[in-house]
Formats: sequence, C-alpha cells, structure tokens
Amino acid sequence: MENKLNNEDYIIIGKMWEMKSTLSEHRVAMALKLKRPLKKSEVVHHINHNNKDNNPNNLLLCKDKSEHYKYHGSKWNEPIKYHRIKMLRENKNLTQEELAKLIGFNRTWISWIETGRMLPTKDVLLKISRVLGCEYTDLYRDEDLEIIESGSSKNGKCK
Repeated sequence: MENKLNNEDYIIIGKMWEMKSTLSEHRVAMALKLKRPLKKSEVVHHINHNNKDNNPNNLLLCKDKSEHYKYHGSKWNEPIKYHRIKMLRENKNLTQEELAKLIGFNRTWISWIETGRMLPTKDVLLKISRVLGCEYTDLYRDEDLEIIESGSSKNGKCK
C-alpha cells in the first residue's frame, strides 16, 4: 500500500475528524518517542531533511517554528550543514563539553565549529562523525568540504 502524502510531502497516517486536520507520521513518531502528546506550537524537524524518513533517531523536536527555521538555510530546503553537528550532538544527549572530551578538544572549539565560526580539519570532522554516528560528509556544505579536504583548514579555519 502506497503512503498518502500531504502537500508538504509528509506521510499522512490518518485524519482527526473532530479537528478537521490530518495526523502526520513524524508527529506521531515524536510523540511516541517522548511518551507525551505534542503541543500545537511544537515542530518536528527531520535531521536528514527527508520528510519521508520518520525514524525517531532522525527526528528533532523544536519548541516552535522560529526554532525550526534555524535548522534551514536562507532557502527553506537548503540545510545549513554546520547546524547538523549541534542537532546530532543534542540528539545523542551530549553536551559540547562531553563531545569535546570524546574527541580530545575543548568546548570552545566545539562551539565555534557548531556556529560556523571555524571549519575543522578533516581529521577532527572524522572524529566528530564517529562519535555522532554519521558520515563526515553529512556535516558540512560541499563548498566547505572542498576547503577541508584540500587541507586549507590546517588548524581549523576561522571565518
């Protein structure tokens, strides 16, 4: 059976007749993960930006639309990749301090990396990706990866 999709490409699993609204699979998955109903203002973000991937590990709860918007670039569907490090870290319930210890750096560097103030070296990105359970190429934009892979960010490149 093929999934029904709404106009934003989210999977619809039912209709709540009394509210005249649809029930989206990603919101149900997050509610089950949290073991509580979602507030109407809360927004569920797909970490990999694939609206059909409703694996609970791919979902992040945002308190409202403005917080959700931070995880997207100037164009709605253009992710800002360095924010992915923060999202994945928080999804693993790690603080900046804990991530820093796991990769052998200090918390300030992690903060700079997460905010895009510094591009890490490829070695640092590999360490971060191992801890966060993803590929290092998932963490940055292609143009930043070219700089990182060319070695131009020898000790981290401040923007």
